[in-house]
Order: sequence, then structure tokens, then C-alpha cells
Amino acid sequence: MKLNKKVLTIILCTIILLFVGTSNTTRAVHQEKNRFAHTLHTNISLITPINITSDEDFTKYAYDGSGTEEDPYIIEGYEITGQDVTGIYIANTTKYFIIRDCVIEGTSQGIHIVNVSDETALITNNICINIINQGIIVENTNYAILRNNTCSETNMYGIHIRFTDYLILEQNTCNKNGMCGIFVDYSTSTVIRKNIVIDNMLSGIIVQDTVKTLISENYCFDNDGMGGIVLTSSLNATIINNFCVDDFQVQDGINLYNSNGFIIKNNTISYGGYGLFVSESSHGVYTNNTCIENSKYGVYIKNGYNISINENNCSANDQGINLYNSSTIYIYNNSISKNTIGLTFDLSNHSIITFNSFEENEQYAIIMDSSSSSNLIHHNTFIDNNLQGTSQACDNGHNNTWYDQSTKTGNYWSDKKGIGKYHIDGSSKSYDKFPLKKQPQQFAEKTSIDFFIILISFLSTAILSYGIRNKYAFRQL
Repeated sequence: MKLNKKVLTIILCTIILLFVGTSNTTRAVHQEKNRFAHTLHTNISLITPINITSDEDFTKYAYDGSGTEEDPYIIEGYEITGQDVTGIYIANTTKYFIIRDCVIEGTSQGIHIVNVSDETALITNNICINIINQGIIVENTNYAILRNNTCSETNMYGIHIRFTDYLILEQNTCNKNGMCGIFVDYSTSTVIRKNIVIDNMLSGIIVQDTVKTLISENYCFDNDGMGGIVLTSSLNATIINNFCVDDFQVQDGINLYNSNGFIIKNNTISYGGYGLFVSESSHGVYTNNTCIENSKYGVYIKNGYNISINENNCSANDQGINLYNSSTIYIYNNSISKNTIGLTFDLSNHSIITFNSFEENEQYAIIMDSSSSSNLIHHNTFIDNNLQGTSQACDNGHNNTWYDQSTKTGNYWSDKKGIGKYHIDGSSKSYDKFPLKKQPQQFAEKTSIDFFIILISFLSTAILSYGIRNKYAFRQL
């Protein structure tokens, strides 16, 4: 078939743009290398490892500064190589300092900061590459800032933060590390934002045994093992506006384990295995996320309790949402469409499903197994699901109710003809006693439900937080 001139012109223009884009990317990489090379030549190109264990040691390495907040010591422009050494080590200091524009390669650790005074450390614009252990590690140090660093191709972690409070990690790049890009443990009120973590072996970002962590606006792409973002044994975390994608449709986008009081909002979680995987967790809100084209589940909740799932787009997955051995789950105002199965209940009870839109799921929009009971399903819209079957939903459980008994209103079913009940497939012989003639409007009172869940989460986790804080007690011994 012959192509017309307009189509040929478009194809040629596309090829030219791709070539120019690739050339610009290559040029940008060389420019970045040249910038560092220029910095090194104008300062000191090669140096043995920097070891600072007292305030007086700063004068051996700092180009400028007096160590005050207004005039910090500046350590910059060094290139450090060598095995079995730490490139830059700073411990037990009280002076203000900045580490910037240094290149550290092939050492045991790149930059190690431990037990320095609050608000005194800024680590920015450094490159740590081919490090044996961690690219940058910060311990027992509060209110530090790590910004615009590149920590890649280490054997362990790109950046490791532990036993810190109020530390900010932003705009760092951590790619192709042997374990994970960023690892934070035993810390409080850490901010992890606008970082790029790509192709790490264990996970992109792991946050463990923490309180009040903010994980925001990070780009997590093709991370192996546990997936893009992992939160475990943590309280009151907020995960918002992140982009988690796996080209191979194998790994999880966001993975929570044994974490309570969480808020997961406005994330894009696509092309993975599990979009969101939540296990052994409670008192959380999952809202306004996009979970599409995951090979297994858009959202999977295992052993969960008191979780709100609302305003999400769970489409084109194998299953949109799956609940396993979970109870008191509130599912409302979600778009669940074009999955193989829309919503599955396994061993799950006492949940409410309302004001959701189920459209064009290949099989059932909702299916409940024989061990799922006492669930309430009303004011949902069911359109063109399970077109080859006799019903759009299947109930093999018991005591599940497919209408609101107080208002005598059920669900809208696109295949309902005439008057009377709408029959649900399954051994329970359930039915919607009051099917709606029109599609219901979205639920307007969602804010009150979310507020209630968040309030309960803070009250219920206040006691639990004491246990985690006790893990920090040895720092004061």
C-alpha cells in the first residue's frame, strides 16, 4: 500500500526529532562530565580520603568558610578514588558545612555523615559511582539536606538514611544500585521528594520502621525485586504524586507491609505486576490514584482493616481490586473498567461498596467467594460487564446485601429489563431487590468518611508509635 506525501513527511520529521533528541541527551551527558572535570582542575583534581572527626579538622580540607550558619565550611571539587576507604567521612562535629561538586568512585563508601549537630549538613551536587557499599549514608543526624546528588551503580544502596529526624532528600538520582536506590530506616519526619530512581535491583525506595514519612513526586521506573516504593513497619506515612512504572509488568508499584495510618494519593502506578500491594495494614486512605494496565491487580489488599479506597481509576488490569482476608473496607467513587474481573472478595467481610462505576469488565464486575459475608453493595453503576454471561455479578458468600435497606435503593444494571429484582449469579442466590432505573450520581459525602478514618488512625496508632520510638532509645545511652 502506498503512503501519501503527508504521511511520509510526518514519518521523516519524527525520525529527525528522535535523532536530535538522542544527540541532545548525549551532548548533555558530556557537558555534565565536562562541568565536573573543569571544577576538579580549577580546584584539586585528586586527593586521598577526607576524614573529619572534630571541628578543627575542617580547616584541613575546606576552601572557604568559618563554620557558622552564615559562613559554612565549603568542601568542594574533590575527586576521590580507592578501595577499602570512605571517600568523605564527617563525624561528631558542630560546625556548619557544605559538601558539593565532588566525585567519588570505587571506594567502600562514598560520603558518610554521622552524629553531626542539627541543621549543620548540606550535601549537594556530588557524584558517587561504583561504590562498594553505600553511595551516601547519613546516621544520627537531624535536619540535614541531601540535594541533587547522583548515587549510582553501588553494590548496596545509593543513599542510606538511618536514625535521623527531619531530614530532606530531594532531586537526587539513584540508578542501577545493587539493592535499592534510597533506603530510610528508624527515622522520623523524613521528606523524600522529586528523586529519580531507576533500574535498582531490590527496590527503588524502601522506608522501614519510620514515623511520619513524606514520599512525594518521585519517579520510580523499572525497579526489580519489591518494586518502586516499599513501606514497611511504619506509621502515618504519606505517599503522594509519585510515578511508578515497570515496563516488564512484573514488579509492584507501591508495596505496604505492616504499616498503619497511611495516605496514598494522586500516584500513577502502571504496567507493573501489582499496582498497589497492601498487607497487614490498617487505618489508611487510598485516593485519586491511577492504577492501569498492571498484569495482576490494580489494588490488592491482604489482611487489611479499616481502609478507604476512593476516587481511583483501576482499569485494564487482570483484576481491578482484590480483597483477601480483609474487613471494614470502604470502596466508593472508583472507576473500575476494562479489567478481566472488576472487584474480587476472598475471605473478606463487613465492607461497603457504593457509588462505583463498573464498566466493560470482561468477566464479572464483582465476584464474592464462599467465605465472604456481610458486605453491602448499593448505588453502583454496572454497564456491559460479563457480556457472555447471565449476570454482571456473582455472589457465592452469605449475608451479602445488594441494596440499601434503609432507602430501598439498589444498583443500576445496564442489562436490567422491565421491573422486579435483578438476579446475581452464584450459590447464595442473591438479588438486588431495588434496582435503579438511572445511574446514580457520585457520593458527595466522601470527605467525612476519609476524615473519620484518618482520625481513627491517629488515635489508634498513638499507642503503637510508642513501640517504634523505643527502638531509638539506645541512641541516648
